[in-house]
Amino acid sequence: MACEFSRGSPEQPDLFSPLRDLFNLTQCLRGKSLVVGNVNEYVLKPILRKLELPYGTTHAMRHGAVSRSQEAGVHGDLITKWVGHTSLKMTSKYAHFSAKHRKEVVAKLGAIAS
Repeated sequence: MACEFSRGSPEQPDLFSPLRDLFNLTQCLRGKSLVVGNVNEYVLKPILRKLELPYGTTHAMRHGAVSRSQEAGVHGDLITKWVGHTSLKMTSKYAHFSAKHRKEVVAKLGAIAS
């Protein structure tokens, strides 16, 4: 089995390549496909524990990456392309803005209205 790793390009960075590489590496080492639940439990969870980070699944991290990208002002069409969605509508379902970000937006709107 050939191990393939993708890093994207400057024009289209692959935000999820480290996670994808982890899947590919683990698959290459075991010689078979893994289900996401096993990756979360036996690969991701021990890594997060060692880094003293709260537990989260690969899917939760995907939501977080989309949300933080949107909060940083990355255009939705770019994020949609990066994560491989076919529509901005799907990507918008992934966005969960932090309370801090929502307060900052409200403050900016208040400044514009004054």
